[in-house]
Amino acid sequence: MRSRLWRGVAAVGVALAALGSGAARAAEVSGVPTYRPAGSAPFSRIESPALLEGLGIPLVFTAKFPDRAKAAVFALPALADPRFVPQLRRYLAGGGRALITARLAARLGRLPAEYADRVYVLRLPERGQGLASLPQDTVDESRNFLLFPLGLNIQAPPRVRVRLLGRNQIQVENCNPWAAGVRIAFHTDRWPRATVLRTEDGAVPVHLNLAAFQVPPRSARVLRMARG
Repeated sequence: MRSRLWRGVAAVGVALAALGSGAARAAEVSGVPTYRPAGSAPFSRIESPALLEGLGIPLVFTAKFPDRAKAAVFALPALADPRFVPQLRRYLAGGGRALITARLAARLGRLPAEYADRVYVLRLPERGQGLASLPQDTVDESRNFLLFPLGLNIQAPPRVRVRLLGRNQIQVENCNPWAAGVRIAFHTDRWPRATVLRTEDGAVPVHLNLAAFQVPPRSARVLRMARG
């Protein structure tokens, strides 16, 4: 049963993929900071940030506490920073959003519950289950908890990865062996107004800041916002 105070999502890790196109490699990659302080242990397989990529969360690793970010990801390695807990408390009190793994949450006492409206606790699935076992609304909820401050709302099945490239491009990668339907809503205070998303092989129309398209199996598309 899901706690009234904590929100969670089950997930498992998948391997990180390299950027799939020259356009993606050339653009500056931005996204949600994932805190890994200097001297910390590697992420465990259970807590691997790769699982967040499988939920469509664009990650950017940082060795400095992301106190200026509007949303961030924290796992057990964050405890290598002796100032982590008071920093996290200040961050949440200042309005930041945090996705915290269940293993880390278990070490933080009541802190996640005290800031329940700004904390999403990532819970792991039963052994042997994968991303495909998650309900679609759970996948979208966990993703958009972090993407909302970035001006995005994305609906897509598990194992569809998202990367933010510069100020007007998004890479969407489908790691599934079937075509994946994707819907992206843009908040115009964060993203330029556009009527189409240009791709290498055509264009996707944008209507009322919403674009819907399919990504072929095991492939990636780079979409650039444009007018006409």
